[in-house]
Amino acid sequence: MTVKINIISGFIGSGKTTLINKYINEISDEKVAFLLGETGEVEIDAKDEDIFIIEDPQQEDYVPYVKKIMKKAIHDRIIIEFNSLHNLEKLIVDLEDLISENIKVSTKISVVDGSKFGFLANSIPSIVEHIHRSDLVFLNQIEDKALIKELENKVKTIKRGLTVSNSKEELSYVATIKKYDKSLSYKSLNLTFISFCLIAFGILFRLINTLDNTSVNYAQTFTTIFTGILVEALPFIMIGLFVSSILHVVIPSELILKIFPKNKFLAIIVASLAGLFFPVCDCAVIPVARRLIKKGVDVPVAITYMIASPIVDPVVIMATLYAFAGDIRFAALRVFLGLLVAIIIGNIMLATKENQSIVIDSLTPQTCDCGFCSEDELEEAPSKIRGVFRHVETEFFSIMKFIIIGAAVSGLIHTYIPQSFLINLSENQILSVIILMIAAYLMSMCATSDAFVGRSFINAFGMLPVTGFLVFGPIMDLKNTLVMSSMYTKRFVLKVVIATFIATLALILTVAPRLL
Repeated sequence: MTVKINIISGFIGSGKTTLINKYINEISDEKVAFLLGETGEVEIDAKDEDIFIIEDPQQEDYVPYVKKIMKKAIHDRIIIEFNSLHNLEKLIVDLEDLISENIKVSTKISVVDGSKFGFLANSIPSIVEHIHRSDLVFLNQIEDKALIKELENKVKTIKRGLTVSNSKEELSYVATIKKYDKSLSYKSLNLTFISFCLIAFGILFRLINTLDNTSVNYAQTFTTIFTGILVEALPFIMIGLFVSSILHVVIPSELILKIFPKNKFLAIIVASLAGLFFPVCDCAVIPVARRLIKKGVDVPVAITYMIASPIVDPVVIMATLYAFAGDIRFAALRVFLGLLVAIIIGNIMLATKENQSIVIDSLTPQTCDCGFCSEDELEEAPSKIRGVFRHVETEFFSIMKFIIIGAAVSGLIHTYIPQSFLINLSENQILSVIILMIAAYLMSMCATSDAFVGRSFINAFGMLPVTGFLVFGPIMDLKNTLVMSSMYTKRFVLKVVIATFIATLALILTVAPRLL
């Protein structure tokens, strides 16, 4: 039997115990233990044998009590009532170390006093971390529908896809909590997707033997291209993730802040090259740029760094050289044109006088749970070693599905689209460049792996369109557009995407042919 653990966090008076009592009134098929980190005015409506009180909540050591409950072997679920002033990260890490086949953390719920939410969010940073780590936020003690909607939107800026409920809704508390027992976490969904692809790939191999010769040739061509891209790209993906994660976690943004000169044009030039020395993966660089803007870096400088960093990353350069068998032209063009695009966009931002107003003035959005990706450093972030591995883990599962999709698309194009069609298409250089730039945007591949997919397009499209694919992909893709839209105004995001596309296309069609 697996015992589920639910964490319900909130401040004293927020309504945690009231929510728990509503849950108790619906229970019919479970034996539940309640582990209390504090005692408020409202008492738990449960038997004494099911209530366990932390003797010294300041020590925040819940593991011995969980072990004590598990030793009794009579409970199906443990609900932990937790104060939002305490370190939720430590509790989750402690429970993760305890997790086995017989115990797992299920739902994490934050109960928030809606009437005080604005004050609490601005004055107590831990509430933002609690909400970010939650599956469900329950807005309590608030009746006004317009205010409820406003608070729901603010809460959802902290974590995309977060479920928000409120005291006016008629809901089953048992069903709400149990819903998450069977739901997969974000990483599990990614892992499931990857596992599904590998299983499907294995089945495809088994089916090859039952096909006729023509079908066998198609299947073999597809699997050769698909596996070749994955096998060649994986080492560079892991190297890139570890290098960028170490630098992202270990090097404070203040150090990057100091390298920019006061002259804005010179600062843009320096920002375009900063990624050589402070490389950050193309997902993490967006919140880094936002953090730099909030700390006083001019918008043109921060955006230049954001655009150039992934493309001048030394690991990306090495991966490009390896993918094209040492042909330096592609790596050199990629870096040179990428720097030009970044500088052009930086100067456009300078000319249009963009300022901090482009940053959404909301609560801290985060792209992963490493503890170092927030706009402001957390008061109690995890250890840096743990942060590095957690960031690598998050990024790996985030990007692998895009790499698998990209490899599969490449394999399908080369297997099933007639070469005559591709040859005719490649004769129209402008159209070919646009098609591959759009493909790079939609595939959303990691900069350390897209060169291997790009190389597979050489025979079909030619060198110029592939150069467009290599330059535009790391600078701007669908995945990063979604991340940007949570941190910057929609007007600004649209402006950056369109300007980047036009600048890249213009350089590919005018500058690249002279250098190839």
